[in-house]
Amino acid sequence: MTTLCKVVVSLATALVVLQAFAGEKSAERVDISGHVALQAGQVVFGHFQGEAIDHRWRESAFANIAASVEMAQWLHVFFAIEGEMWFPFYQDGSKPLTQRAYYLAYLDRAEGVFSLEWPRARLDIGIGYDSLKYNPESRNLGEYLFRSDPYPPYVLTSFDRPYAHLLGLHVKSTLFGLLNQHVLVSSSTDHFPLFDFAISWLADITAAGVLHLGVGVSIDHAIPVDDSASNDFPVQVVDANNDTLRDTLTFRGTKLMARACFDPKPFFSTDFFKDEDLKLYTELAVLGVRNYAKYYDTLWQRIPLMVGLNVPAHPFVSYGFLTGLQIWDLAAGRLWEGVDIPSNWVAAVVFSGTGALTWALNRITGLDFGLDIVSAEVEWWASPYPNTIKHVAKYNQPYPIVPPDPVPEGKVDYGKDNWKWSLYLRKDISRFSLIGQVANDHTRYRSLDEDDEDYEQTMAAAGDWYYMLKLKFSF
Repeated sequence: MTTLCKVVVSLATALVVLQAFAGEKSAERVDISGHVALQAGQVVFGHFQGEAIDHRWRESAFANIAASVEMAQWLHVFFAIEGEMWFPFYQDGSKPLTQRAYYLAYLDRAEGVFSLEWPRARLDIGIGYDSLKYNPESRNLGEYLFRSDPYPPYVLTSFDRPYAHLLGLHVKSTLFGLLNQHVLVSSSTDHFPLFDFAISWLADITAAGVLHLGVGVSIDHAIPVDDSASNDFPVQVVDANNDTLRDTLTFRGTKLMARACFDPKPFFSTDFFKDEDLKLYTELAVLGVRNYAKYYDTLWQRIPLMVGLNVPAHPFVSYGFLTGLQIWDLAAGRLWEGVDIPSNWVAAVVFSGTGALTWALNRITGLDFGLDIVSAEVEWWASPYPNTIKHVAKYNQPYPIVPPDPVPEGKVDYGKDNWKWSLYLRKDISRFSLIGQVANDHTRYRSLDEDDEDYEQTMAAAGDWYYMLKLKFSF
C-alpha cells in the first residue's frame, strides 16, 4: 500500500470514529482563566561568558489568558496565550537597544484532548502544544526528563516554571485512580536539530497516600526528520597502550528517570501540618545511557540526583529552619563542601523575629499569616563540563566544551560545581500569590544579540546565587 493510500485510509477511519461520537448531544461550554504577574530580583553573584558578575537586577512582567472549550463530553479544546515584558541580561551603554524593555507574545497552550472514561479507568489523547509537569513535588530542581539533553549533557531550570512545553501527541491513561501512564511523541522545538521526534513513556503509582513512585524513559531524536541534521560526528582517543579508539557521537540519546515521594502525614491525626508539609522527595536521571569514547566515557557523570523536603510551614518550624540554616553556615563557613549559601547574623535575627511575630499574629487574629510552602532542594551532578549548549546552538555539534586544565586563575573550576541548591517559599491569599526563591541552579538568562548571548548557566560556580520575588494574581 502506498503512503498516500495509508494516509487516506487513516483519515477515513478517524472521520468514521469522530462521526460516531459526534452523534452525541453536545453542550458547548467555555471557561476563561488566567493570571498576571510581576517578578523581580537580583543575580547577586554569577558568571556571564566566563567572567564573574555581581548584583545584576532582573525584572519582568507576565499576562496569561486561557480558554477551555468543552465541545462535547469526549472532546475539549484548550488555548492559552502569554505576554511578557523582559529586559536583556547583557546591557551595554554603547548599545542603546540593550537598555530598554522588550515585549513578547507566545503560545502557552494549544491542544485538543479526546477523552474516554469508564468506572475505573480513563484515557486522554491530546494533540498539540502543552506543558507537562510529571513531578508534582519539584519546585525548581528536577523534572529532568524533558528539561535536559543527553549529548552534550545539559540541564535547564527557570524560576517558578518547573515544567517543560512539548509539541506533539500525548496519551495518558489512569487505572483505579492509582496508576498513571503517559506515552508521548514530541517534536524538538528548542534548539538544533529541530523537529526531530522524541518518544517517551512515564508511569507513576500511589500507595496508600503515603508513597508515590514514578519512572520514565525518553529517547531524544528517536525519529529524525532531516538525516543531514542528525549526522554522526567522529571522535578518536589514544589509550594508555598507544592504541587509537574511534567512535561516533550523535544527538540521539536515551534518558532514564526515577522519582519517589514519601508523605508521612497520613500516620498523624493532627491539624498542625499543612497539605504539602513533611513531603520528602527525590528524583534521579540518566542523561544518555550509552557511553562514547573520549567525552562521554563515564556514566555516573551524566546522572543528576535531586533531593527535596517540604519543611512544615508552622511559623516556629519554617522560620526556625531558615534561622538554623543561617547559624549553621555562619558557624561552619558553609553548609558542606561545595554548598555555599548566603548568610549573616542580621538575616538570622530577622528570620527568628519574623517567626515569633507571625505566630503571635496567628494567635491574636485567628488568621493564617504563615507560609503555605517552604521547599528546600539540593542537587548533586558531577559533570566535568560546563552546563552549556553553545556547541549545539552555534555549531550544530554534540561535543561538550572541555575546560582548560589547569584552571586559570579567576575562572570557574568545573570540578567543584557539583552541588546546586534552591529554597522556595510561597503564600497564597485568595487569588493572590506571593512567591520567593533563593537559589544556585541551572537558570540561563537571555540577551538581545546573538553575539552577547551566553549559552551557559548563569550560576556556574559554587558561590553564585540569586533571589527572585513574584506577585501573582489569578482569575
